[in-house]
Amino acid sequence: MYAVLEAEMERQGLSYRQLILKSGLTYSTMLPKLKGKSYTGDLTLIEATKLKNALGIKIKIEDLFAEDVRSAEEMKRA
Repeated sequence: MYAVLEAEMERQGLSYRQLILKSGLTYSTMLPKLKGKSYTGDLTLIEATKLKNALGIKIKIEDLFAEDVRSAEEMKRA
């Protein structure tokens, strides 16, 4: 669902489980949100920030969690 996030996870060799646990969030709550299958709603700003910080990268949150594939492709070229 979040192509830029997934590309960065792959670059760092992280699974969803590893990233979520590294961020201090709850796996059972976060995995459906990251896969776009959550019944509890979208990511909160706090959750997105924790995930971004766990990756240790300097990128805007809105770019990291872009749902538009075109945006993800543009980020890969940058």
